[in-house]
Amino acid sequence: MATAQTTRRTTSRSGGKRPGRPRKKSQSLPRVILSLLALSWVGRAFLVSLLIVGVTGLNLLISRNQYDLFFLMVGIELIVAACIGWLLLAFRRS
Repeated sequence: MATAQTTRRTTSRSGGKRPGRPRKKSQSLPRVILSLLALSWVGRAFLVSLLIVGVTGLNLLISRNQYDLFFLMVGIELIVAACIGWLLLAFRRS
């Protein structure tokens, strides 16, 4: 006697879409704008200037308008930034 094989249909919980296909996540609007700005030269210059203004403002808040402390902090940050830039340049060349 031949046995009858039963086929079973399985449905996924995602509404019948293909189970093996990964779902693309939508990015948030600030992340999209940031990625678009980082693609062009003008956008990179804008982001760097925005970062400089933010760090300078944070330094002013921390130093509480004590100019000697403000300039000391800015000097230390410039030295650290120069050292990091030189290290990155040295590692890229080697």
